[in-house]
Amino acid sequence: MFYIGYLSQQDNLNYISPMITETVKAQINGTDQRLARLLFKVAVELGKLTHLLAAVNDVDDETLRQLLVMCINEVRKINGTIDCEVAVRYQTE
Repeated sequence: MFYIGYLSQQDNLNYISPMITETVKAQINGTDQRLARLLFKVAVELGKLTHLLAAVNDVDDETLRQLLVMCINEVRKINGTIDCEVAVRYQTE
């Protein structure tokens, strides 16, 4: 069927181009949906951890503010790639 359509077109690119575009769009849409589901799951796990830590630790507002600033700077520095071992070493120093 593709070949017949391909042959019957005067300008072959006009037949192939929309097919390629639609295929690429479908792939991107599928990837987008998978990433959104994974980010949702990560956010849920992060929420659980945050509530767990808040429940067992008594942290004052100033310490929490300093932690926020430190984490923002750290994520900028490491470009979002978090290494648990580095964090543990930092906290035990």
